[in-house]
Amino acid sequence: FHARLFALLLRYKSIQGYGFQASVGPDVFHTLRAATGAAFECFASPLNTFFGRFCGAFPDVDAPFGSSGDFFNLPAGGLKRGCFQANPPFVSAVMTAMADRMESALKTAERDEQPLTFVVFVPGWTDEPGWSTMKTSDF
Repeated sequence: FHARLFALLLRYKSIQGYGFQASVGPDVFHTLRAATGAAFECFASPLNTFFGRFCGAFPDVDAPFGSSGDFFNLPAGGLKRGCFQANPPFVSAVMTAMADRMESALKTAERDEQPLTFVVFVPGWTDEPGWSTMKTSDF
């Protein structure tokens, strides 16, 4: 346990220990769970997960603490149905890739007649490609 915890803390410290995202508080998570049934975070870490079910940036050190792996590498069935909360790092390429991945998952869910919802928290950077993808998507 101690060696894994040390590796986890060292990895996150190596990226300055802070994320590139804004946090939403416990009240938001409780409301999401009550209103939508959300119980999975697409972007979290063992240090900040609320639901306990999450995808982390570093599968090698996050997995022993419950991470389901990298959001972008989840098996297709991992995003098949349900409600997922996403608060990605506020990095243009990550937000764009997230929007594309979600749109693909939503198209598959619609085709398979499965209920799928994403609740997304991103900055209002309207000039970013990811923002445009989410705004203009049919989903």
